Amino acid sequence: MMKLHRLSGEARANVKLAWPLILTNLAQLALTTTDLILIGRYGTNELAGAALAIALYQAVMLFCMGTVSATLPLLARELGKPDRSEHEVRRTVQQAFWSAALLSGGLWVGLWHAEAFFVAVGQERWLAAEAARLMRTLQWALLPYLGYIVLRAFVATLGQPLWALLAVSVGVAFNALAAWALIFGRLGLPELGLPGAGIATSLSNGVIFLVLALITVSRARFRRFRLFHGVFRADRERLAEFWRLGLPMGLTTAFETSIFYAAANMMGWLGAASLAAHAIVIQIVSLAFMVPIGFGQA
Repeated sequence: MMKLHRLSGEARANVKLAWPLILTNLAQLALTTTDLILIGRYGTNELAGAALAIALYQAVMLFCMGTVSATLPLLARELGKPDRSEHEVRRTVQQAFWSAALLSGGLWVGLWHAEAFFVAVGQERWLAAEAARLMRTLQWALLPYLGYIVLRAFVATLGQPLWALLAVSVGVAFNALAAWALIFGRLGLPELGLPGAGIATSLSNGVIFLVLALITVSRARFRRFRLFHGVFRADRERLAEFWRLGLPMGLTTAFETSIFYAAANMMGWLGAASLAAHAIVIQIVSLAFMVPIGFGQA
């Protein structure tokens, strides 16, 4: 009976932590969902190009997110120690930032040349060119997004995941307005089409990171860890430990999700209309997938 009561308590604690993470995941996915809805109104060919670019970006992003997610178990270990050290927590968060920067810097070079990759895997040149137009503005969203994932792990480990939900909610609202204005040329801004969607998403991820960063330096519960104090000093020992744990996590996530990119690529072989339709369906499926992902993170 005592064991059953304990399990019941653990289940309630898990649900309490999971539901803000689920809503946060849904809100994060709302960024690309909003982009696709707006681009779909712009044209079928543009939607097909966006689907191809977003599929590759998400495959890369999920690998990076899996790697950076090593922040969660490392922070849980530090915070779970009887003599937990704020310095050790800060070191873990900062080396996660370093890892995010290293990942982004290397992958930005590859994503900038995505057009050649799309052609190499059998896409028509015009479709590859459309996708590359979006990718060259969307790729800059990677670093602020990973920085946000690090801070989200920090606030969630301290049992305060609602702050991450607040930050991403602000970003979703900003993205909807910015994407509408930049894609269609509203509010006095130029009509940019696909590149406008990428600029909006990159700016939105920057807003999300900055909002959560401001929360961590202003709230007393978080401020005492001084997360950004000495952030430019590398800690090679902790960085190596982070990668020993994070890289297998990232590769596992990449292998698990590569099938989604492969499916999008195959739809491109069938034509723009098939790829555009696939983008709509897979976005609906992805929204449903965010629920079990949130429970897993909890």
